[in-house]
Amino acid sequence: MVAALLGLIAGAFFALTTFSQRRGLADTDGLSGALYSIGTMAGCLWLVSPFFVNYEWFKEPIVFIFVITGILFPASSQTAQIFSVQRLGPTLTSAFGALAPIFAVIPSVLILGEAFNLQTGLGLALIVSAMIYSTTGSGKIPRNWPIWVLVLPLGASLARGITQPFTKLGVLEIPSPIFATMVQATVSLGVILLVTSLPVNRKARRINFEGRIWFCVTGLLITCGILSLNWAISLGDVLLVAPIASLVPLWALAFNVLIFRVETVGLRHLGIAVLVVLGVSLITLR
Repeated sequence: MVAALLGLIAGAFFALTTFSQRRGLADTDGLSGALYSIGTMAGCLWLVSPFFVNYEWFKEPIVFIFVITGILFPASSQTAQIFSVQRLGPTLTSAFGALAPIFAVIPSVLILGEAFNLQTGLGLALIVSAMIYSTTGSGKIPRNWPIWVLVLPLGASLARGITQPFTKLGVLEIPSPIFATMVQATVSLGVILLVTSLPVNRKARRINFEGRIWFCVTGLLITCGILSLNWAISLGDVLLVAPIASLVPLWALAFNVLIFRVETVGLRHLGIAVLVVLGVSLITLR
């Protein structure tokens, strides 16, 4: 029950990041935004680490798993998500975030030995159907973007999903979600620093004070989201937590309607949300 609740909270934080990213992108390029958000995340975790982290854990061989996953998540996933928000908007970007549990299935079954049955498969199929539904053009969701742009939210989902089973494997040896998240954030910061330092990317950088503030806020939200996710994974099965954490599109829809109102929400958005809810429910109640 606690794992499911933490997964739900993680989804809410991830949904909020799509809105803060959209606001920050008005004044900032995507790579600079990723640098500030992941830098904020790493800085916050190192600040609190003396109270929660045993630095002897760095000597454990299993730390290598956190290093590898840190290259993908949050570095690659957040960068892809930021550019996706820029091209597709927060609602569709969040909708594709529901694909993350699909990418978590195979390693969860093969490496962790978690059970995958017909009901779980049906739930995942409903989620995939929702994603296909979201890509078809209509008057409610105008498709004014090329099809290749879908690589961005799909890549973000792949990075988020495939790292979850391996993070679970790591926290089985070192039972500290904060330590796991701190290592991942630190590696991710190194990756982003390397990418943004390339001459071709330095020329494209664009950021002002307001953009820095919004992406620092994004970093705080990401920190809370990934900590909640890793904590949930440490307490429950990945095949339970991943689908619940993928309720990002529902949270984004709720925040969009009730608070931010940055996009016009139509019946198609509601249809996507309903399919995702049905799919996640089947997986959760298996």
